Amino acid sequence: MSIYKTSMKYIGILLVLLFTLSGCTHKDPAPAAGGEAEPIKVTAYSAKSELFMEYDPPVAGEKTGFLIHLTRLADFKPITEGGLKMVFTPSAGEPVTFTMPAPTRAGIYKAEATLANPGKYTLKLITEGKGFADEITVSEVQVLNKGEKPAEGHAGGEGAIAYLKEQQWVVDFMVTQPVRKDLGSFVTTTGELVPVSNAEATVAAPLAGIISTTRQLPFIGKRVAKGEVVAMIDPPIRPDGGIGQLGAAYAEAKNRVALAQKENDRSKRLHDAKIAPLKRVEEAELALSSAKSALEPLERSMRSVKGEGSGRIAVRAPVSGTVVEVTAGAGKGVEAGQPILRIVNTGTLWLKANLPASEIAIAGRSLDA
Repeated sequence: MSIYKTSMKYIGILLVLLFTLSGCTHKDPAPAAGGEAEPIKVTAYSAKSELFMEYDPPVAGEKTGFLIHLTRLADFKPITEGGLKMVFTPSAGEPVTFTMPAPTRAGIYKAEATLANPGKYTLKLITEGKGFADEITVSEVQVLNKGEKPAEGHAGGEGAIAYLKEQQWVVDFMVTQPVRKDLGSFVTTTGELVPVSNAEATVAAPLAGIISTTRQLPFIGKRVAKGEVVAMIDPPIRPDGGIGQLGAAYAEAKNRVALAQKENDRSKRLHDAKIAPLKRVEEAELALSSAKSALEPLERSMRSVKGEGSGRIAVRAPVSGTVVEVTAGAGKGVEAGQPILRIVNTGTLWLKANLPASEIAIAGRSLDA
């Protein structure tokens, strides 16, 4: 029992000492620092640069720190080299210039400026980087008298998440000024891309035969060059087709042209000798023209078709382009003039749109704008 009383006695003494110490060390809370102005933040643009600048309200005759961020608008990356001039121009008086030879680190310049007189200044920031020069104007910098308090503004930013320039520069991110533009009207329609009229060709079989299996036909989407072999045709078993018939027809047409040419020359000589009438000359010229017309397509066929030792007919592309359609297959029979494939030069295409009649007026206004 005596031990318990002794313990309670010492505990009571300890509590009294603790309260005494706490009373001696207690002080009234210091008043919160007030009157400190929020830093001024400025964002300005030129045609090539973006400026973001922070500074404390300047006081006449005292140093003011400026933290300047400069960004190229071309790629939204920081300016990494070159000097920067800050030219403060008062409403009355000579301008004051401060120069920084290089950024403190990529995109960031730090400056301390002392402006002797209070009042409103216009600030020009002139960059002189290698291969990059620009000028940004800040329309107003207010310099206070000593003891003058800055005008109260909206501090804002409570609870906001900062996205610093240093963070923006390392990602694909960009900001720009809003621009007022007129929204154009639009029409929803369907359409198709079509080739220019002279940039499309259908490759047809020049003679009857069978598409040879010795050479694979080009697939849709394949690029072919002018003169490239795109198909081989085996001549038919019947004698009324193939390269032999074409050669015979071509030789006969050449002979007809030769005979018509001789008759034309003879009739002209007789007419000059006053033996044959003019009508005979005209008839001879007409016969020569008809013979040449019959020979021309056969000559084109002979140029486009080159037989091989095996008797096969090589069919060549008449133009360069992309194969967009194949209408025949290996081993299938084709007649003279039957399409095999279609080639389109896709370098230039036209858009063919199907407009409802009720929307033509709207589309016309859009085209005139």
